[in-house]
Amino acid sequence: MDLLFLQTAPIAGTPLDLGGNPLSSILGPLIGIFIFFILAAIVLYIYLSIAYSKIGSKVGLSNPGIAWMPQGGPIAVIFESSKMHWWPFLVLTLGLVLGYILMMLSIVGSAIIGVIGSIVMIVTIIIFAIMSVIWHWKTYEAIGKPGWWILISVAPVVIGYVLIFVSAFTKILALAGIGMIIAFLGVIAHLVMIGIAAWSKQ
Repeated sequence: MDLLFLQTAPIAGTPLDLGGNPLSSILGPLIGIFIFFILAAIVLYIYLSIAYSKIGSKVGLSNPGIAWMPQGGPIAVIFESSKMHWWPFLVLTLGLVLGYILMMLSIVGSAIIGVIGSIVMIVTIIIFAIMSVIWHWKTYEAIGKPGWWILISVAPVVIGYVLIFVSAFTKILALAGIGMIIAFLGVIAHLVMIGIAAWSKQ
């Protein structure tokens, strides 16, 4: 009987070892993916900071190094380079603060207040995104490049998000996948165009 048990008992470390830790086979790849995204984010931050800093130098900004600010550095560069009014920043600040306050009040009040707060925040972000496109357009023109270059990256992102939005209602998962791919290509296009604008001759 003992001999039969030894022949059929699972060996430690094999897939049949129920006493092992199954999380170890999951945590390893997850940690690897996490490290990859951290490194990718660092590389992307360095690339964009250098590129926008060079664009700021081409435009003649007194402090193009603001591109290295962790939050909003590139936006600050294109805003100053476009030489447009500062009101969008006021709209962004007030809109986000008002939206956040309304969403917090919805916890103790009506859910409608939370919906209004969400709408305020979404509208604010859309307005700021539109202004960001305009700032990029003006900045491209300021360094001798066609302003419509920004549309090469914006158009795919908009199309991608529209497909993802449509897929949520039609339940067609393929549309969501296609939308994500198209939006990702738009992001890549933006990185390429910013690089060309930064390192090509004026």
